Amino acid sequence: MPRSFTEAQAEAMVTIVFSAGAEALDIDIEQRRQLEERLVLQLRMISKGAYYWYRREQEKSICIPRITR
Repeated sequence: MPRSFTEAQAEAMVTIVFSAGAEALDIDIEQRRQLEERLVLQLRMISKGAYYWYRREQEKSICIPRITR
């Protein structure tokens, strides 16, 4: 995966984790468990989304027919 993709992915993940950390300071144990589950899901979605986007970009560059005359 190109560096630009991984940097954007990492930045999104850090932003979400940082926000979740701030939120975790003000909630009880049960809410923290729910926050943890939501955070893991969000991080997985970012990871899979970045991979999907990368694969789509790869396929577009391969599948675009060249018109020659």
